[in-house]
Amino acid sequence: MSRYTIPARPETLTTYPGATVTVGWDNPLQTFFGHVMAPVRDEGDEPVVWIGTEEGEITHALDLSAQMWPWACIPGEVLVQLARDYAAREPQTALQRAILDLF
Repeated sequence: MSRYTIPARPETLTTYPGATVTVGWDNPLQTFFGHVMAPVRDEGDEPVVWIGTEEGEITHALDLSAQMWPWACIPGEVLVQLARDYAAREPQTALQRAILDLF
């Protein structure tokens, strides 16, 4: 699994002050993911958006970039690293497969 924190778009920060944006590769689910978390007073962070939660949902870094566009622009160097993460992916283990089959 990889995780990269990237800058939120100014519009995102206007709507959700203090929001953080994270993108990455989830090997057990075999998908890229992205989420925007906004601080909630005295309660921690709350997800504003979370994509890539289903097995095999997003398998191209540019698709992730397009889906995250309303909240953040994924920098080129992060896109390159995401592509490397995908290229270095490993098959799901038997245990990961069994757990996913339960859900």
